[in-house]
Amino acid sequence: AGKMAREFDAVVTSLPALQDISSMTILCSDKTGTLTTARITIHAESVWCCGSFTKQDVALYGVLASNPDKKEDPIDRSVTGHFERVFGPSGANILKEYTKTRSVGFNPIYKRVVYEYTHPKLGKITIAKGLPTKVLDTEDGGKDDAADQWKVMDHAKYRPVVEKTDFDFSKAGYKTLGVVVKIGDGPWNYCGILPMLDPPRHDTAQTVKNLVNAGIEVKMITGDHLNIAKETARLIGMGVNIHPGESTREGTQDKNELIKNANGFAQVLPKDKREVVLVLRNVFDSVVGMTGDGVNDAPALSAAQCGIAVDDATDAAKNAAAIILTSPGLSAIYSAVVESRRIFKKLKAYVTYRFAATIQIVIVLTLLIFISNCPINSLYVIILALFNDLTMLPIAYDNQIASSIPENPNVIRMLTVSLGLGALETVFSLVFAYGVEHCGSLFKGNYAIGTCNKQTQAIIWVQMFISAELLIFTTRASSYICFSQLPSLALTVSVFIGCLVVSFMAAGAKQFGELHVVDIVLVWIYDIIGLFFLDILKVAMFNFFEENTDVLPDTTEQDKANRAANKAHAHGHGDVESASQAMSVDEDVTRASVSANRLTDWALQHSDRLSSMDVSQRQSMAGRSAGLRSHNMANHDANKHVRESLSGSITTTRTISAAGGSELRPSFIGGSIRPNVPGNRSKF
Repeated sequence: AGKMAREFDAVVTSLPALQDISSMTILCSDKTGTLTTARITIHAESVWCCGSFTKQDVALYGVLASNPDKKEDPIDRSVTGHFERVFGPSGANILKEYTKTRSVGFNPIYKRVVYEYTHPKLGKITIAKGLPTKVLDTEDGGKDDAADQWKVMDHAKYRPVVEKTDFDFSKAGYKTLGVVVKIGDGPWNYCGILPMLDPPRHDTAQTVKNLVNAGIEVKMITGDHLNIAKETARLIGMGVNIHPGESTREGTQDKNELIKNANGFAQVLPKDKREVVLVLRNVFDSVVGMTGDGVNDAPALSAAQCGIAVDDATDAAKNAAAIILTSPGLSAIYSAVVESRRIFKKLKAYVTYRFAATIQIVIVLTLLIFISNCPINSLYVIILALFNDLTMLPIAYDNQIASSIPENPNVIRMLTVSLGLGALETVFSLVFAYGVEHCGSLFKGNYAIGTCNKQTQAIIWVQMFISAELLIFTTRASSYICFSQLPSLALTVSVFIGCLVVSFMAAGAKQFGELHVVDIVLVWIYDIIGLFFLDILKVAMFNFFEENTDVLPDTTEQDKANRAANKAHAHGHGDVESASQAMSVDEDVTRASVSANRLTDWALQHSDRLSSMDVSQRQSMAGRSAGLRSHNMANHDANKHVRESLSGSITTTRTISAAGGSELRPSFIGGSIRPNVPGNRSKF
């Protein structure tokens, strides 16, 4: 847990989570703030206005239905920032004219907020913002028990337009926010829709890819629109077999199978997230992890075996989680998986070793007494047991490579392997004890099991000690010793120092037999040869049990580089747009301005209000867009630079035609920081 906090920016609040995450087979993840940055931006030129409302109206009513003091709320933060960009310094004076009298905060069930104001000229004003179809008609998707219920004027007329607009935005990867207003006792009027972009985190795609390669299935569970979930899943390399959340509310076996086979669920309620986790955990016996950042994620975080709260999560999410990430990005999750699997292999190696060594010591000492009436000196046995524990202390710092699939602690299999190794060790020790007296031409000492003299006891003790110590090198290896990760220097030195100390004691002290050096060397050779036979038996048992011996690539250095990159992103707020500030000027313009130019072109072509703009202003806007494109083309021809994208080595700089229109639809992974823009959508 200390290493996780120091090196992987992950605070473990529940120690069993270290084992659970090594066995995790499914990771369910929230989208907003977890897979994405939650640093939402509103594209002003794409705001959809209804009827006679202007974009300024939508910005004003949107910010009035927001709380500018809630800096941690990404929605309110983005709406406030949009208002400031639209109105500039004069916006503060406009807001002073409105006096707030009542507010109803956001609820994941109601999916809207309501604010009431008084205005010196307009009188009472009620404003709501939320899910576009929910603020159109509060009974959309089922009537709730909120006090404020309404249908906007001509809602039947506006519904298909609102749904079409929302659908187009969602297909392009935009979250949407509907704004409605009611002045005095008049009817509710639909103002417009704010399109919000929430790009994936800088490391999300690579983390998802790494988790899948590690045998972990990743599912997205989000309250956002189904199309937004699918577009985000496409951008980060996840499957797009995503279903609406209402499909999780049926109490049938078909529902359980759907949850098992789906890549995710959208438009879910907090109880739906918990239901998905519980079905995977209880019905299919999966070890489930859950990542999230909000209050609505807390029920699912507490239900999962391994709940993970991401950086900047709410207190409710942190309290429900077993692991809390302290740096932006999700790479710490993969690092935690890898490290926990390494810890599991260390524990497994020690447990297997301890059982096998104990079997050898107990059976050999017992048989020597019952068969030949040759008890080993009690001092020898005490030293054997003491050193056997002391030399194994560095096993906690051993080098291990994580398994390529989730670890499954099978106690029966582990004990069987230990029994097999301990039995073979016992055979080797008994063969040596009864055979050493018949090898007089090789050994210099006077050894006879029948007389059980001090030299005989000493050489049996030395053989058992060295063989038991060397056993750790085979139990720690997932395959043959020569093809596995080298042991740590600390473990190697500890084992050999213990063996050498016992060897010197046996050779130099009369109390320990004062054995001949040649005899001790022969014992070393005998035990090393026996170690290879033990290794062969271990691999044979692994093959019989179909034990997985594949390991993940050793990415220790890469992990360090990723953590350094995450800290750099933390200074840039951890999202794509802020991270681009750390790039070179040319690369930043290439990535950011391409997307902005494409959106500007779309707005010029499809917005009636821009179409009615003064000709000189339109030409000025188009000229700035074309100028940026020319600058990008010049940089491309001069530098031909290539950067590493989220999913691998992908060239993100491309030649951009000045007349580029429909062909300019690069995805996020292809180098654009914004997803595709919906086409052929006009103001109602």
